[in-house]
Amino acid sequence: METGKADCSSENQDRILVVGYSCFDLIFSAPRFPEEDSMSRAVDYHKRRGGNASNSSTVLSQLGAKPEILAVMTDDEYGKFIQDDLKKNGIIFENCPVYAKTETPFTNIILSLSAGTRTILHYRPKDYPDNSVDDFRKLTLSKYKWIHFEGRGIPEVLKMIDVLDGWNSSHIEKKILYSVELERCHDDVKKLISKGNVVFVAKEFAKFLGYTCATSTLQGLAPLVQPGATIIVPWGEQGAVARSGDGEIIRSSAYPPKAVLDTTGAGDTFIAATIFYLSNNKTLFEAIDFGNKIAGAKCGMVGYLGINEVYKDIENS
Repeated sequence: METGKADCSSENQDRILVVGYSCFDLIFSAPRFPEEDSMSRAVDYHKRRGGNASNSSTVLSQLGAKPEILAVMTDDEYGKFIQDDLKKNGIIFENCPVYAKTETPFTNIILSLSAGTRTILHYRPKDYPDNSVDDFRKLTLSKYKWIHFEGRGIPEVLKMIDVLDGWNSSHIEKKILYSVELERCHDDVKKLISKGNVVFVAKEFAKFLGYTCATSTLQGLAPLVQPGATIIVPWGEQGAVARSGDGEIIRSSAYPPKAVLDTTGAGDTFIAATIFYLSNNKTLFEAIDFGNKIAGAKCGMVGYLGINEVYKDIENS
């Protein structure tokens, strides 16, 4: 196993680290979702890096942050595509473990242009490893101002958080804020509820817990998060609701595009944009409102290129 390298390095506490998953996506745009056992013609296709952490890193790069990803990489054809694309987008991956003789996870996505839906078929090799706490321990934590943990590989993520909490306890003046993402509908993800300065709760996970709306999710989880933690619940077309550390409830409306072209990664976009604003000392309302604006604009474009222009327009408005 070796480590991928990027040309970017800094001793300043200015990086945003995203810990999670990266895969290869092949995305087809079709007039409508095909019927089973039929042949249809796509009108377009795109090759793209995918995975929650990978998508969020791309959005952070578009917003002008200094993102770094910690994700398992491979040295096969698709793994090299991912690493080349990370370089192209200015995303640091120098600490990513690169595994030989391991297949890259692969996703086929069908975008229905008539319905605005996306259907995902994902393949992950059975022997594909998760991020490990050993890889996390190799990081120079003083480089980061924020760390976001995607909620997968929970046993190792909990160990990473223990390492981070230990570092924070001995660096009171340079504490690293961190967030956790609750999306995958598995029981072990519940263990992350009590972790993080900010807890992002996906609509799907909230429903998995039995909640029917964003407000009931906030009410139900408030006693379970760590003292002073913020809970943020994006709820699609209904916007986002958040609960600050002192209990204030804050709402932001959605900003739907004129036409929905690609909703893939909308949640990852919301998280990245919200973290970007929070890490730059914006208020909680400003952060989730900005997250909704950027996520809405992303749904009106295929991919992520162009988010930087949307950001400029927002800043200049």
